[in-house]
Amino acid sequence: MTKTSAAPPRRVLAAGFAVLLLTGIPSAWGVFQQPVQKTFGLDAGGAGLAFALLVAAWGAGCIPGGLLQDARGPRPAALAGAALLGAGFLLAAVQPGGAGVTARFCLLFSLPAGLGCAFLSPAVLACAQKWYADKKGLATGLLGAGMGLSGAFYTVAVRAAAGRWGLRRCLAGLGVLALAAGGAGAFCLRDPPADPNAAGKTGVGPGQMVRSRDFWLCAGGLLLAAPPMLLFSPEILALAESRGMPRPAAGWCVAIGSAAGALGRLACPPAGDALGRKRVACAAYAGLAGCTVWFALARGGW
Repeated sequence: MTKTSAAPPRRVLAAGFAVLLLTGIPSAWGVFQQPVQKTFGLDAGGAGLAFALLVAAWGAGCIPGGLLQDARGPRPAALAGAALLGAGFLLAAVQPGGAGVTARFCLLFSLPAGLGCAFLSPAVLACAQKWYADKKGLATGLLGAGMGLSGAFYTVAVRAAAGRWGLRRCLAGLGVLALAAGGAGAFCLRDPPADPNAAGKTGVGPGQMVRSRDFWLCAGGLLLAAPPMLLFSPEILALAESRGMPRPAAGWCVAIGSAAGALGRLACPPAGDALGRKRVACAAYAGLAGCTVWFALARGGW
């Protein structure tokens, strides 16, 4: 391997971890919602609409983000994602309140921030999986831990910075951080040298992929697994208080849930390498089902 082609895979993982630490806004929306309503004058319905659009943009944006990564490589896709995410935070910080605030907040924050997260995620994950083709579970797990810890990062950042300097300055700071850290991390991403043994081999095209049974099984599995985080994120603080948890401690529901999500993302993919994807996925769904019943009955600190 020549000197010009020797990109260090560990640097790719470290940069990817830092970048994905910025992408967990949907899972941390519970700590944003009340300050957003108070600062910008949104009602509960407006804040819910902003969250719904954020999630929708995040989901839909993964398609063009993945296509850009395939066509141009991980660095341009990640740079675009960092620019969109940073712009969303900065535009939210300077927008006025008053009439039409819900539409402005959705347009200036939810849309670019959701798209930014969507462009960053496939760029980082695809890049790492190319470098670690024989250890995809390990690479995905390490990066997934960064994505999972993102909720804890935003919980601590918003509670500390917004309480001291106000939400607008907090959002501006997060915007600068997204541009600086996200941009720096993006510059560390690049594809590995071409494998001469792979010459002539082609992957499955998008049309063939969406016609396969495996694609729809995977997509259906993700649809079933994602709602717990997304459904409860906006209301988790109020729900914790209504179940008897003291208000100062309620915010830690997001942080602890984020840490648990990071642990699962870190542990399950490497376990899939060793034990098989299907076996680990079935165990994860069984655990999710059991925890769902427990959550329905939980009170107080539980």
